[in-house]
This record gives sequence, C-alpha cells and structure tokens, in this order.
Amino acid sequence: MAAEKERTAGEVMSSPVKTVGLDATIWEAADALRKGGVSGAPVVDGRGKPAGVFTLSDLAAYVLSTRGDFRVREFMTAGVVTVSPEATTSEVVETMRRNKVHRVFVAGADGQLAGVVTPLDLLGPDLLPAAPRKGQGLMRMPRGGGGRKA
Repeated sequence: MAAEKERTAGEVMSSPVKTVGLDATIWEAADALRKGGVSGAPVVDGRGKPAGVFTLSDLAAYVLSTRGDFRVREFMTAGVVTVSPEATTSEVVETMRRNKVHRVFVAGADGQLAGVVTPLDLLGPDLLPAAPRKGQGLMRMPRGGGGRKA
C-alpha cells in the first residue's frame, strides 16, 4: 500500500486573501475583517507586497489606547511569516510553531500573496464537523427575549 502524499500549502490555503492597505484607517480595516469573517488580514503596500498583519488583537490595542484618526501601519504587527505554495503541511506547522503565529501567508517567488493557511485549513474537511445550517447555530436564542414560558 502506497503512503499518501502530504498536502502542500498551495492545496490547503484559503484564497483569495483578504488584504488591508497600509494607509487604511483602523475602522476600514476593522470593517474588512468583519465583512471577510476573518480575525486577521495581511497589510500590503502599494505593490501588493506584505508589510505586516492587522488582527483583532491590534484592533483591541487601538480601542483601549486611544481614539483618533490613525492608520493601520501604526497598529499592525510588522512583518509577515510566509511559505511557498510548495511547502508541505508539516513545514507549515513547523513554521507556525517556530514563529509562534496562528496564520502563515502563502507567497509566490515574486512575493505576491496567493493565500493564507490557518490551523483550520490544516485540519481539513475530514476532521471538521459540518457547519450548522442557517438557524441551527449553537448560540441560537429563542425570539422574544429568551427563556421558556411555563
């Protein structure tokens, strides 16, 4: 019996990548995270090259520190951890562990972003339970303020 070939970052990554520009306002970045349903997004320069990462933690730091007209570049986490699309999932896991990050960006030889790999991507559909259908979420509350009437 032949051993199963290990998947690559290019096979498990989420794509396209939701990005935020260096000069986006904090609130534009927060809105992009909300609309994209993600907890973080790469911050890219004018050429589309990654310059950092803006996460919900960065947003919380902003909210707790001040209110003003600041740009993402002032609160983002500088630098990004990238792998090539050919990196194996084992290499991706080791890269996450070594760099103490929860997301690794997949970039081509030209430095352009191709995707992102998170722990959920690494688990794959075989290990994740099916998502609940609309109206069947675990946190669904009864209409009318909750609680059963006796």
